[in-house]
Amino acid sequence: MGVFSLPCCVRTLTFFALLLLSSRAGAQATPAPEELASSLEALGFRAPAEFKARILSLPEVGKGAQVLRAFEWHESGGDRENWWPASTLKIYPAIAALERTRALGFGPQVRLTFHYPDAPLQTTLKRLLQQALVQSNNQAFDRLVELSGWKRLHREFFTARKGLGTTVLLRSYGGRIKDAESGLGVLGDSPAISLEEEGRKELRLPVEARVPGAWLASCPRKEWRENYAFETLGNCTTLRELSESMRRIALHEELPPRERFALVEADLRVLREVLATPKPRGDGMAEALRKGYGEGRLEILHKPGFAYGWVSDVMFVSDPARRKRWVIAAAASPGRGALQSAYFYFGQLLASGRLDEAAPAAKPASRGRSR
Repeated sequence: MGVFSLPCCVRTLTFFALLLLSSRAGAQATPAPEELASSLEALGFRAPAEFKARILSLPEVGKGAQVLRAFEWHESGGDRENWWPASTLKIYPAIAALERTRALGFGPQVRLTFHYPDAPLQTTLKRLLQQALVQSNNQAFDRLVELSGWKRLHREFFTARKGLGTTVLLRSYGGRIKDAESGLGVLGDSPAISLEEEGRKELRLPVEARVPGAWLASCPRKEWRENYAFETLGNCTTLRELSESMRRIALHEELPPRERFALVEADLRVLREVLATPKPRGDGMAEALRKGYGEGRLEILHKPGFAYGWVSDVMFVSDPARRKRWVIAAAASPGRGALQSAYFYFGQLLASGRLDEAAPAAKPASRGRSR
C-alpha cells in the first residue's frame, strides 16, 4: 500500500535543532540552535510559559521514511515528569488495543463485553477508538488500557524497540478504581473481557488484578511531592515518544518491519480515520497551523489534550501538493489556548521550507539540558 490519503516569554529562549542520524529510537543528535532560533524570532514568536516542542521533518513522499531532521525547544523533547500529557497519550492504548486484538485474530469491528462486577458493558473496539480519540472520553481510555492489558502494556508495548521506552501509564482518567492514599484513579485492574466477531469463535480474556502499590513504582514519590503538583503525576511520557508513535502510524507502509506496529491495513485505516476526524474540543492547534501555513491544503492526524492547565498535541502534517510531511508534538501551560500562537508560527515555518533543507554534518550528541 502506498501513502495513505485522509478523509475530508521576558527571556530569550534557545531553540535546538537535532539531527537524527537514524530513525531508530535513541539515535544521536546534533545541536544547531542558531538556525531555528533566529528563524522563529524573525517571525515574532515568543514562547508561552513552560513551552515544550519537537518537530520532525520527514522526507518527501516516495523518498523513504527516515527522519531528515528533528528540532527541539531546549531539548524539551525528553522531558518526562514535569508536565502533564493529559489526553494526548490516549493514542498509546489505542495502538496497543489494536495490536492485541489482531494478535488474537480479531479486527477493529470486534464486539467487546467488559464483565464489570456491577454491570457488564458492551461496545466495539472501533467505537472505543472513536470515543477515546475524537470525543476524548476518559472511560473509553481506561477500557482501551483494560483491553490492552496493563501488564502487557508495560512489558511488551512500552519498549525501546517500539520507540516508547520511558512511557508509563499509572493513572486512570475514568476513576473506576481509586488509590486509597491519593484518591486518584489507578490503572491495572481489568475485568474479564469477551471478544466476538462474525465467523470467529468467542474468546474471553481473564481478569487482571493490580499488584498493590505497584502503580507508584515508576515515578519517585519524593520527587513528585517536592517539585511538582502530586495530582498531575502518574502518567509519564515524552514528546519524543509521542512523535515517534505518530510517525509510525502515518508512515507504516514505508517503514522497515522492525519499526512497524503490529497492525494490518484494516487497523491502520480505522486508526487514521479517527485521528483525522475533527475534534469537538482541541482543534485550535490544527486551525492555527493551517492559518500560519497559508495557501495549501494540509492533511492532519492529531490527538490534542488538556488538563491541569496543560495543553498538548501530537500531529502528523502533510501537504500533498508539495509532497511535504512533518510530525509536531508540543505542550505548554497555562490554559487551553497556550499553544495557539506557537502553532501559527509553526505553520509559517513549515511553509517557508526551512525545516526541509539538507541536514548539516553530524557532530557528537549533546548531553543534559541547560537553560
